[in-house]
Amino acid sequence: MIRSMLRIFVVLVIMGIGIQVKAQTTISSGNWTDPTVWSTGVVPGGASTVNVINPLVIDQNITITTGTYSLFQNATDLPGGTAYTLTVNTAGGTFDVKAGMTTFEGAASWNNSTIFVRNGATLIVGPLSIGNNTTITVESGGTLIVNGNFTNNNNGTGSFSDAGLVQVNGNYSAPVGNVSLSGSGNFFTTGTITTTGSSNIFGSTNDCGTGPCSGNNLCSFSNSVTANQTLCSGSIPVALAGNVVASPTYNWESSTASSISGFGLASGTNNAQNYTPPSLTQTTWYRRKATSGGCTGISIPLQMTIVPSSGGWIGTTSNWNTASNWCNSTVPISTTDVSISTGVANMPQMTAASNCRDLIINPGATVTINGANTLSIFGSLTDNGTFTTNNSSVTFSGVAQQTIGGTSPIIFNNLTINNSSVISPQILTTNFINVNNAFTMTTGDINLSSYNLTIGTAAGSAGSLTWSAGKLFIGNLTRWFNTSTIAVGNVSGLFPVGSSTDYRPFYIGYTSALTTGGTIRVGHTNAATTSVVSFADGGSTVVRRQDSFWTVATGNGLSVGATPFNVRAEGTGFGTVGAVTDLRLVRVGDVTGIGTSAASAGTTSNPQVNRTGLAVAGLTNNFYIGSINAVNSPLPITLLSFTGKRVPSGVELNWKTAQEINNDRFEIEQSLDGYEFSKVGTLNGFGNSNQVHEYKFIDKEVLLTSRYYYRLRQVDYNGTAHFSNTIVALALSELGPQWAVFPNPSSSDHPLQVRLTNSSQDDSHVVQMALYSLDGRILFKSVGSLRLLNQQAENDFANLPSGVYLIQIADGEVRENLRIVRY
Repeated sequence: MIRSMLRIFVVLVIMGIGIQVKAQTTISSGNWTDPTVWSTGVVPGGASTVNVINPLVIDQNITITTGTYSLFQNATDLPGGTAYTLTVNTAGGTFDVKAGMTTFEGAASWNNSTIFVRNGATLIVGPLSIGNNTTITVESGGTLIVNGNFTNNNNGTGSFSDAGLVQVNGNYSAPVGNVSLSGSGNFFTTGTITTTGSSNIFGSTNDCGTGPCSGNNLCSFSNSVTANQTLCSGSIPVALAGNVVASPTYNWESSTASSISGFGLASGTNNAQNYTPPSLTQTTWYRRKATSGGCTGISIPLQMTIVPSSGGWIGTTSNWNTASNWCNSTVPISTTDVSISTGVANMPQMTAASNCRDLIINPGATVTINGANTLSIFGSLTDNGTFTTNNSSVTFSGVAQQTIGGTSPIIFNNLTINNSSVISPQILTTNFINVNNAFTMTTGDINLSSYNLTIGTAAGSAGSLTWSAGKLFIGNLTRWFNTSTIAVGNVSGLFPVGSSTDYRPFYIGYTSALTTGGTIRVGHTNAATTSVVSFADGGSTVVRRQDSFWTVATGNGLSVGATPFNVRAEGTGFGTVGAVTDLRLVRVGDVTGIGTSAASAGTTSNPQVNRTGLAVAGLTNNFYIGSINAVNSPLPITLLSFTGKRVPSGVELNWKTAQEINNDRFEIEQSLDGYEFSKVGTLNGFGNSNQVHEYKFIDKEVLLTSRYYYRLRQVDYNGTAHFSNTIVALALSELGPQWAVFPNPSSSDHPLQVRLTNSSQDDSHVVQMALYSLDGRILFKSVGSLRLLNQQAENDFANLPSGVYLIQIADGEVRENLRIVRY
């Protein structure tokens, strides 16, 4: 549903419906300061209308004046670097976090502005101050986190509404404000709460002088309880103690849902000052309500984090490799799922080579790899806390798909992908990944899920790539480059990208040193179509273009003097190529500004197409494979659909093409196991055509009880062949009933009718039909068209006495036995 809404949103942006036509909308993931990720080609200014619909890395301070910034995807200020700030200042700007997580490591300042945090969205900022006429709305399900003190200096109009969660990791103060915090949500601080004047929080003007504090606990008395705990599954928490409240009514509540929802009375004795929980097997939150003098205070919930009995960290010391730090007193191995949570004395640090299967770093927890040690992960990594790799290495060595993700972008020092699963993609990423030093691809494809993977940190620390196998797709690879020369084809300039099915690498080279180093980003977009074009490239005319393309962009000051760039695109799956000399590397409809075509190399199944002499501006482009010979190298036909279904006479196959180039014929191939195929028919193609053509073929040599696999072998005039995807036609036993009788029960007023429910056949279709009594006597039997049989049945069935009967319907073989009721 969310993806569909985003697609609609994109269409509205393009059409200018309901959204300002000049809105700057992201068209790919990348860095905020990269102009190529924006639809206008310009980084947004403070007065812009901005729509972020692709994940972005925030790499600059953001100031909004009169603009409206709407964020539908993650925007992340990567930890460990510059702490960027968010300023929405005196001119009435709007910052609207509609979905995902947006983070700023630096301070935030909001004045005369409007801030929204929508349901399901999270906004994280550093120390926050707000001024006059500021409106903040945190919707139910929204989360605002302030890492530092929150100072509310709003002494004018505006509002602060919290129906979700506001967490202040510091103190909250409203020293001069008159704008109250209202709503039905939760407001927590790790420090104090101080209000003056008419300011209040959820209707209370009381302060909380000793943290942690809760906006739901601002009574004249304090209602505090002991700290969080982390326990092995099946353990009993240490008794929960609360402070004494004068003339109180106490109620302890628990929830297994979250810290802000799902609370009910805790089990056992819960109406006392202190409480002893039972043995726990899942993470549980506890809080105490205390009522005194007509005011009810709710304590900040305690989290009893339950970790697995195997692989659960209890942190007696900080050494990962010490057995007593783990629930089962065993250091994790390659089959151990590890969960690291807060509430323990020490966070883990690795001091030797280490292993695990899944590694989950929960919010607030940290994992650190010290020295030049290696962590081998055989499952998935979920980083919702802080993962610090220092000078170490991490290797993903699974035999099934592994996921790298979590709410925190992950920064590796050295990263190796060595996944031996036979199913692609072997690696799935769900957030930004940075590899500061060495990135090694030994084996395994990586689905980047529209995020970026970056190698290096600066021109002087460009990192390195070692490649043996694998590709990255559905996302971008960004590489830092220093000024040293690179020959085209060298791994130093390799971008091992592609599609889910084809490896289509892109190479960058330059024969003289760059003036200034910087970044180059490459992504690949796959397409099955071709386009008819006509434009000159040197002494030849490009007449066909395969619609897959590479998107290349430069950044971070990359520049060159007189010596321009050389590039190469290559890969598989581009269709019919009679000779590599027919191919050119082009833009969408010309070759303007992208240098000179150079000799192609490689093979017809894996061509290498080159250009030389590109300036920096020319390097930032979309690049396509084109052909100068529509007969010898036409590139593929366009197959829109290929489907199959059971019909009474066999299996009906239908397919449709949008474009055909030199298409001689389709050979239809059948298989019983999906591996060994044999030809069962041939249909002629339409040669060269830009019109839509529909094909139908019925395979009559099939058994009703068998499942069949089909594929198309498309053959060009020159004999080159290409295969379609494989489809399956299920056995009848897998399809369910094929025939229907209605109405059932029937009467003389409502004659019985028989219909074939999942076939395109009409009433002229010939079948056998027999009517039996329950003692086996044949009451009616005939062969003919379905129309004639129904006419005969209308008379014969009308004379039947009341009772239950059996109809047997056959189409060469018995198809159905159906019971009917006559009344």
